[in-house]
Amino acid sequence: MQNNHKDLPKGDNSKFKVFSLALLLLAFSFTFYVSPVFAITEITFTTEPQTISPNTISDGITVSSDVQSEETSDLFLTSSSATGEFSSSMSNWKPVSKVTWNKTWANRTFYYRNVESGADTLAATLTGRVSGQSWTATQSITVGDSEQEPDQTSGGEDEIESDNSAAVSAHSSPTALSTTVKPPSKPLALDLGRDRLVAVGVPMAFRAKVTGGESPVSRNGNGRGARITWSFGDGGAARGPEPTHFYYFPGTYIVVATVEQSDEQAVARVAVEVVQPEAVIGEVGLTPRPYVQIINNAKRELNLGYWQIRANGQTITLPADTLIAAQKKIYLPLDPAKISITTAPAVELLYPNGQLAATKSFQITKSTPEVWRDLQNQLNKLLILVATQLKSQ
Repeated sequence: MQNNHKDLPKGDNSKFKVFSLALLLLAFSFTFYVSPVFAITEITFTTEPQTISPNTISDGITVSSDVQSEETSDLFLTSSSATGEFSSSMSNWKPVSKVTWNKTWANRTFYYRNVESGADTLAATLTGRVSGQSWTATQSITVGDSEQEPDQTSGGEDEIESDNSAAVSAHSSPTALSTTVKPPSKPLALDLGRDRLVAVGVPMAFRAKVTGGESPVSRNGNGRGARITWSFGDGGAARGPEPTHFYYFPGTYIVVATVEQSDEQAVARVAVEVVQPEAVIGEVGLTPRPYVQIINNAKRELNLGYWQIRANGQTITLPADTLIAAQKKIYLPLDPAKISITTAPAVELLYPNGQLAATKSFQITKSTPEVWRDLQNQLNKLLILVATQLKSQ
């Protein structure tokens, strides 16, 4: 029988073998990439802390890096207040949880508002989309009307009421006939409550109870009223009756609060034990619906309220009081409309301040028929490539 197939030249045959081998290696190997080298070492808030009124948009808040970014990144924004909102625009307000930080940028500006008064802690976490490296910075912002200093030209409630023209005798006696004097107030006192326990990276809300004194407490530490200042034992400080603070390292910290009013002062202290959470991601799966399993390996109950789950650049925040009992596990169903894990190389568990707590690299486990079907599809594609190459010879 005549063989119509022409033999390939020796040189072309060798090239074809090399080409086929390359196709095989390409079909059954992983794709590796080299992450860009991040020259950034830190990010900081470069605008001063602000005081704003409730439901009023702040001035621009700027976070800057020490050098320009070498890749496009995401700046994740969180607040210690559940009602706080961020936006990238003051005039076209749309609440966001992250903003884009483009390549070669060295700063990013955003805006904040909150309908509730209080001392809020803002956390900004810059995360590279390719490298996955992260940096976090925090700053406080006071939400609440600033209290004004008393008018020195008119009488205040702290003054002694005296009308000398009416209180002098008709006989021109220099002795006052009547004077209204405010009764003495109770001594100024301060109570911070019981000692506290908190996990690293979780916001701790403090509250000072002030009794006695002559005027109400100033919410922002300025103006009229009892002024409260805080030292959190780790170099952090704040003002106002209800501050929030993050601790980044385990240990026992002594928190000291001081209240001052006129010539009175009171001091109180409380101990805060900060523990390292032992939370890990156990499983990630798609059936019966997408889910993440979180395991608490500690001998204490763990509150995951305001912690975050991140995958493929998408982030969801867990609601307040999401609790895991000691040495137990929970399953968290994921809404694909808010976060997709199907093609994610890893799922991350983040503290409320945006720092990484745990990560799980994974591949979605498929059933045996699915595996064979995928393998067959890859082989079919490879055979088509080889046949096309043979036809072109």
